[in-house]
Amino acid sequence: MAKQLKGGFVDLGIAEPGRSRHEWRNQGAFAAIKNDGSIVVWGRSQDGGSFVPVIRNLKAPAVDVFSNRHSFAALLDNGSVVTWGEDPKGGNSSAVRSRLQDGVIRVFSTRRAFAALKDDGSVVTWGKPDEGGDSTLVASQLRGGVKTIFTTSTSMAALKRGGRVVTWGLSTIDPRSEKLGGPIDTGEPRGGDSSKVADLIRSGVTEIYSTRYAFAALKRRGRLVTWGDSLRGGDSSDVASKLARGVQSVTSTGYAFAALKKSGSVVTWGWENRGGDSSSVADQLSGKVESVFSARYAFAALRRDGSVVTWGDARQGGDSSRVRDRLRSGVATVFSNRYAFAALKENGSVVTWGNPSSGGNSSAVKQDLRSGVESLYSTRNAFAALKEDGSVVSWGQSEYGGDSRRVRRLLQDDVVDIYTTGYAFAALKADGSVVTWGSNERGGDSRDVARSLRANVATISNPYRLEFSQERSLGRSRVDQLTGRSGGSDTFTLESPRKSTIDGFDVITNFEPRDRIAIGDQTFAATIDRYAGRAKRLNASQVDRALAGPGFLPGQVAAIRVDGFDGAFVVINNNRSGFQPSQDTMFLLSGYRVDAMNPVVIV
Repeated sequence: MAKQLKGGFVDLGIAEPGRSRHEWRNQGAFAAIKNDGSIVVWGRSQDGGSFVPVIRNLKAPAVDVFSNRHSFAALLDNGSVVTWGEDPKGGNSSAVRSRLQDGVIRVFSTRRAFAALKDDGSVVTWGKPDEGGDSTLVASQLRGGVKTIFTTSTSMAALKRGGRVVTWGLSTIDPRSEKLGGPIDTGEPRGGDSSKVADLIRSGVTEIYSTRYAFAALKRRGRLVTWGDSLRGGDSSDVASKLARGVQSVTSTGYAFAALKKSGSVVTWGWENRGGDSSSVADQLSGKVESVFSARYAFAALRRDGSVVTWGDARQGGDSSRVRDRLRSGVATVFSNRYAFAALKENGSVVTWGNPSSGGNSSAVKQDLRSGVESLYSTRNAFAALKEDGSVVSWGQSEYGGDSRRVRRLLQDDVVDIYTTGYAFAALKADGSVVTWGSNERGGDSRDVARSLRANVATISNPYRLEFSQERSLGRSRVDQLTGRSGGSDTFTLESPRKSTIDGFDVITNFEPRDRIAIGDQTFAATIDRYAGRAKRLNASQVDRALAGPGFLPGQVAAIRVDGFDGAFVVINNNRSGFQPSQDTMFLLSGYRVDAMNPVVIV
């Protein structure tokens, strides 16, 4: 069956496996929101998988649940936040409880700390003090004007109005580094200290990207500024001239950056054998690259001809020579877990490479991956493919969810979405029930809450999305999350949604950016020229024709104005040139809701 979501969401994308640019995935527990706004949790108790009074007795329906590696923070419909999980790592917010009682619009996280953004532009932090939980040193700069927050493992960067950046968190070495891999500390700032580039990030910043211990700020005209641990991308001096202008977007492994320029070329820096050195494929990255994807130690670039180029740690996804012939054309997009990649082709087939035991070898399920795959999801060391018929196929390490035979019967149809911890999968079905598998301790075993997961589940915690699972949540508390230029006809405002059928659209294409539009924490070039054609009722094929062709590029925006109304729809090109209903994101402005997974269908 076709995929249908109960609510809408902003797709934040994956910074590297296990996190977005703003939030970290919980390693061992799930938190689900039901249609009535109640919360159900399961998984490892110390990571928030146990029921606690704060979620048994919610004072208002939950709107979204945010996570770090060991705790959760639920945003309620009244603008308050409740937390649970490991106390010193964000689960206990009692020290700032009075400041979390109202006005919160979103929550961000490092591995062990949280930051809440309030509707007055102020920020509240808690959790592990030296990993972002203590913002005392910059408190005066966080009292207002903050638009969004970006994070590394241990530091936070607040983007303020006017493009100013404020940072805090771990400034030097990580005391766990010796235990995690030997003498890898450089003794350099880890992103929390941006004093060396303070003058460069005082204004004009539009986006921020991160590796585990470094930030990269994108400024107007495509200039990039970096700071943090030099071994992990904080020092870009060797490629500074190439980053002075024309950068379109940035992708990161845990240890290196790859900047995609408007020319279609790619520039890399950071830990050399973990993606920072792309010299072996330089000729294939000199132009015509459409998008870049990452695993923990390797990159994969999708070219405009549908081919894929890889580099980085050869054993962990950097070497795709084994499947080179299958990656020469026809690739639509690429997914990854920590140590392997999976390419989804335009014909619905899947090609995998990287660490064999982590999903790089999919031979055991090759028949199931030859066609009909719609999307892929991953834990640390396993993949799950959601197919067009609503069935699910998984592979990789069994203890990470690669073996789903125990629940095979329940995954044969009607699955509409899949969520993950680091070690387990949770499939949401069309009837609102949930099926889990993977590590029993870390979310794969949901028998203790089986009754609560039989029906009426709306969504499950997901660091890659900003959920609008409750219809009323799109109103006052998030009105500032979707805005364009202040004043004038190009200002967009998000209002409460309602179902409606609308006739008579103008489609705006002809991509001449005169302004930028900020959607949640993402900023895109706004497009303002109207398409000459008109549609009596806009459907998938009509939008496809209007937005098709090489002119509608990844990262660009097309606005659809509704005759007789003040609002508009905004389509974001997430992947390939032209419009792909299953991949591009449509945001709804000024009072109308669309099916988020087939965004041109009005419900």
